[in-house]
Amino acid sequence: MKNYDSKWKLTKVYKNLFEELSNRDKYECRTVYEHYVVHESKPIKDKIIVILRVDVDNGFHLTEPLVNYMNDFGLKASHYFLTHPDRYYDLWKSDIPKNTLKMGHEVGLHSDHYYDQLELGIDGLTTLKNDIKRLSSLIGEPIKGMVHHGHPAINAKGTTNWELTKELNSFELGLEYHDGLRSCYIDPKTDRWKPKCDFRLSDYLGLPSSLGWNYLPNYPLSKLKKFGKKGEVVHIGFHTLNAFENYWESWDVKYGEKVF
Repeated sequence: MKNYDSKWKLTKVYKNLFEELSNRDKYECRTVYEHYVVHESKPIKDKIIVILRVDVDNGFHLTEPLVNYMNDFGLKASHYFLTHPDRYYDLWKSDIPKNTLKMGHEVGLHSDHYYDQLELGIDGLTTLKNDIKRLSSLIGEPIKGMVHHGHPAINAKGTTNWELTKELNSFELGLEYHDGLRSCYIDPKTDRWKPKCDFRLSDYLGLPSSLGWNYLPNYPLSKLKKFGKKGEVVHIGFHTLNAFENYWESWDVKYGEKVF
């Protein structure tokens, strides 16, 4: 099944989850764009629809190994990249987003632009729109979607990056969807993290980013089997770094990212 040589190994919890989701008789796995825009959230009576979202908060260089592993299991996901080299990693010097698209996955933008506005005094919305165009140029086609980034520094300001775009229509950003109240993605009746779905799973459990599900290895699979039902939609969100048991080895420094 594996047709490449990877330095990094999936943790057991992610490997088990991917193996479960590879069951085509039980699951229909989609990217965010495929489900909410292309298929317009339509259910499938005899399967569980699973939407896979990956926030590339750190471990940027691990994106391609993750995509390779997911492709081994026949899975596709939406990967959202940060565009702030001074704080995270420099995606502008890399082919990683373009290669992610070539390998059949969705590339989207992870926005920290309201924090830019508050911290640096710049126009966050203008910068965001420029980064949407720039990322589209980097991968060779328009990106379809954007989601906001959460982190302690903006929490300390008593706000979130969601505030910048929550009231906008997606087309005002040059996108087909985003995590705003007027988008097809987020359920406006609940909260800013809740997509339109019947059940959601996230590897953020209030723990340090390097732990997530690995602190409770039976958590995602047991929850999926307990709450996932045929004819319903499950949204699964996780972070790139968390999927690898030896992420600190062979750390690629050329993108300016520090080891977390």
